[in-house]
Amino acid sequence: MFRSILAGVAALAAPFALAAPAGAFVMIDNFATQQTLQLPGGGPNSASSSSPAVEVLGGERDVQITRTIGNDYVELLINPTGSDRLLSASSAAATVPTWTLVWDGPDGSPTVDADGLGGVDLTQGGVNTGFLVRVRSDLPATLEIAATGTSGGSTSASLPLPGGEIVLQSRFLPFSAFATPALFADTGSLSLALTGTAGTDAQLDYVLVTVPEPSGATVAACALVAMACRRRYTAAFSPRG
Repeated sequence: MFRSILAGVAALAAPFALAAPAGAFVMIDNFATQQTLQLPGGGPNSASSSSPAVEVLGGERDVQITRTIGNDYVELLINPTGSDRLLSASSAAATVPTWTLVWDGPDGSPTVDADGLGGVDLTQGGVNTGFLVRVRSDLPATLEIAATGTSGGSTSASLPLPGGEIVLQSRFLPFSAFATPALFADTGSLSLALTGTAGTDAQLDYVLVTVPEPSGATVAACALVAMACRRRYTAAFSPRG
């Protein structure tokens, strides 16, 4: 059954692959493994958790919520229904939050392990050139991606999100936007921080590394890859009767 699914995905993706530069998609996270983190009103201004996740880069996802203004609720829900495969982030109307995801290997801690990924080459030999995310935010927000290299150093770059979005949008952040793009050939850790304005409601569908800035056809191919990964995870870990 699974082989037939992959065959169908491959057939659908073939024309898109021909239309795009040759390269390999590196899935960072497709949000299949469930994880929930909440900050109730009136409590501490930060919270964190770690979760093993076989489908994510490094095998573990660390998440953290921080309140910078206000003291009302903030939450982060990853695949809460078990079938939507989305990260949903929201905050109360008077609270400004930052949601942070860290991929740095299985350390069981939200503290960044600068060489936890062991030097993974996200460029796939210089072919891949940036990050592709599907994201939406109802209010203006900023998405920042940061990385460390196993030999030292760190780098980061940001994507502004204009707000007013009700559907997910594909956005590309090239390695060339970072001060030290060479780190992506020897990556020790990777993190993504989404900083909203008060009352932000945002969603992420997937985060991956891809070939040069994609056309609509390449975006469609990436979506098919994400679907295949999700189906593989579901098939492998769903209970069998």
